[in-house]
Amino acid sequence: MNKLKHHEKTKTAWIALLLILLGMALVPPGGTAQTLIRPEMYFPQHYPEGFNGVGIISRITPEFVMIDDDYRFPFSRDIQYHRLQVPISGRSQFSEGDRVGYLFNEQKEVLHLYELP
Repeated sequence: MNKLKHHEKTKTAWIALLLILLGMALVPPGGTAQTLIRPEMYFPQHYPEGFNGVGIISRITPEFVMIDDDYRFPFSRDIQYHRLQVPISGRSQFSEGDRVGYLFNEQKEVLHLYELP
């Protein structure tokens, strides 16, 4: 009887650990902290010091961008698009498969979308 209780406690501990790890894996790029990511790449002067996140566009619409098939971020009404050679661009210049960096506003909406090399 005592052995059975120990087995169930061990099983419960493993399930709890698994749930914690799963929860950590589901945190979106950039997490909840405002730490900026700065990939080791050359960037033009009109680019920021870092990004809230980076990834590959899997879908882009006038309302949102889907990054890495996992993260759907709405666009701010004040969204600005930036290409490596063009400081101010348009959404039509971005497409699926483009590597991008992005900055959020306080509402976790994409305020700036940057083309990455």
